[in-house]
Amino acid sequence: MALAANPTGAPGGPKLSTANRVDLASRKSRPIFGAPMSGDTRTPGVVPEIIPGFDGAEPMSFATPQVDTAALQTPLDISKTKVRGPGFNEPGGWGERIQLLAASLMNAGGNPMGAQSIYQRLGDRQRQRFEQQQQQASWARQDAQRAEDRQWQVEDRDARQNAPQYFMSGRDRVQYNPATGDSSVVYDGPEDYEAYAGSLGLQPGDDGYDTALQDFVLRSGGPTAMAGREALEGVRQANRVQMRGVPTYRDLHPRSPASRAGNGSPPRQTMAGTMAPILAKVSRGEALTPGEQQAWSMYRPRRAAKGGQAQQGSADNPVPVTTRDEAMRLPAGTYFRNPQGKVMRR
Repeated sequence: MALAANPTGAPGGPKLSTANRVDLASRKSRPIFGAPMSGDTRTPGVVPEIIPGFDGAEPMSFATPQVDTAALQTPLDISKTKVRGPGFNEPGGWGERIQLLAASLMNAGGNPMGAQSIYQRLGDRQRQRFEQQQQQASWARQDAQRAEDRQWQVEDRDARQNAPQYFMSGRDRVQYNPATGDSSVVYDGPEDYEAYAGSLGLQPGDDGYDTALQDFVLRSGGPTAMAGREALEGVRQANRVQMRGVPTYRDLHPRSPASRAGNGSPPRQTMAGTMAPILAKVSRGEALTPGEQQAWSMYRPRRAAKGGQAQQGSADNPVPVTTRDEAMRLPAGTYFRNPQGKVMRR
């Protein structure tokens, strides 16, 4: 029997018999994958086995085969596609049918216990499948619930992040939209200077409104304060001008010729000149000034009375007084006796 071979590998090519093949032993081996060989390494006189589809004339090609794209362009008719049925051991499969048939035959053959065991096994299997389905359904519901909760959490987070944010800018209430990055003033609170003008009963556009704003901002440098200072300075200047026409103490009390003769220097003050006016006031019972009182306490004469008696006004000889005014007219440091007989010091 002739062994057919197709050296080109193309469908419908010429078929060669074994008798028509070329004697490969007399020819040099051709390179494989383009690599030259050093010589014929085969045993002389031995014809190698020819593999169908490859006779040694051409090297085997490992390139990607050409695909007929015309077949792929043909539309696929899904209506003729068969649906996969249940497996052998799956519900409704041949395994379950065979067991039901065996149980029926055993029941008909007088072996109800064997049939009952088969029915029991099938029932247990169905119950297990039912429980598995229930468990899977429960897991699916739990997964769906978790997915829904997660979706709600994401929506709540997005809602919180994209919710308008409110904050105070000075006295204005500002709304910020995180989604668009825009902000708008929802309440325009009055500034301090506007509140000050409003407390005066002024509205924007009224006469004096701008002046009130300037007074609040500039404070002591505002127009109202400046006008007040100018008016006060005018009064002061008028008083100065008026005072210039009034004679001074120097004009009313000119110096004596004796004082002018001494180059204008005042006469030297002596102890007698200092104490004489004080003694005169004390003798008249007049009140002394603080300076005179200090001089009187320091330099007053402290001589003993006649007959060896203590000086009047001392602790041993207090001055009798009948009224408070008499006690107040006494020099400081003088001892006196009030109408109740109590000795006190002025």
